[in-house]
Amino acid sequence: MGNRTSKTDTGGGINGTVGYSYNNANMLLTRGANSYTNDADGNTLTGGGRTNTWDSENRLISCSYSGNTTTNIYGSDGIRHRSTVNGTTTDTVLDSLMMVREMRGGSAYATYFIGAHGPEYRRDNGTPTSAVVRWYVYDGLGSVIAEVDPSGNVTSSRKYDAYGLVRGGVSPGGTSKQKFVGSLGHTSDDESGLIYMRARYLDPTSGRFANEDAAKDGPNWFVYTGNNLVNKVDASGNEVIGAIVGAIIRMILGGISAYYFSPTQSVLLGMLAGAISGAIGGLIGNPAVAGFVGSFIGSVTADLNAGGFAAIS
Repeated sequence: MGNRTSKTDTGGGINGTVGYSYNNANMLLTRGANSYTNDADGNTLTGGGRTNTWDSENRLISCSYSGNTTTNIYGSDGIRHRSTVNGTTTDTVLDSLMMVREMRGGSAYATYFIGAHGPEYRRDNGTPTSAVVRWYVYDGLGSVIAEVDPSGNVTSSRKYDAYGLVRGGVSPGGTSKQKFVGSLGHTSDDESGLIYMRARYLDPTSGRFANEDAAKDGPNWFVYTGNNLVNKVDASGNEVIGAIVGAIIRMILGGISAYYFSPTQSVLLGMLAGAISGAIGGLIGNPAVAGFVGSFIGSVTADLNAGGFAAIS
């Protein structure tokens, strides 16, 4: 059923072999000496030092882990809009599905510039001359492997295992909220140890989602990208796409965003958006993914038709 039965680590501060066990519904029961509990909907309640609470729509509303307590609030669109960690509340400003700003106490805390690769940089709170800016360096899968300051100095680097667990680097924490497959806008929540992929949360330690696929697609509703970790990424927590397809989409959008559109060209862009999403849906045989891509491209189209990407001050 695609469940990991054992994992052997060498180096990176983690060594040894860990075994795994599951119930007949593919819910994780044990990982080494760690025991896990789950509710009837397939949500992980406890395990790995983590205690989770889920709402009636199977969304994670609280998580206690490693001395940190996180609570989450979601909008009617199902996307997380507010998180409170140990009493500090952060509101998220979104452009379609991409986070462009974090707000604390009604003021800007961090701003993200979205470009061809997804999030291109993070600018921490401050004046335009004093703000801390870090540009992102991506690998082929779309994970942030380094951060660079405006002078070109590498301030942080990191290495991942196959499921996004940070295994080394220089000051690997860095400033970026986007780490593993961060080009898709997914945020790594260091306080909970989980990766927020919108519809679901990935647990990189166990190498699977902490809650099951709502669509119940395939024989195992917890595996990440069907365990095809080299060629696939998950766009929304429920939508697996090819990593190459994702890169092509970002490349196309990057070229488009560099050009100023006249009204006629705007119409052509709308046609191009539909063509791209339709072609992708036909290529991979998944109309739901085509819809996700189409909505993302449509959002970019609207931004460009309004006069291009406006700088967020």
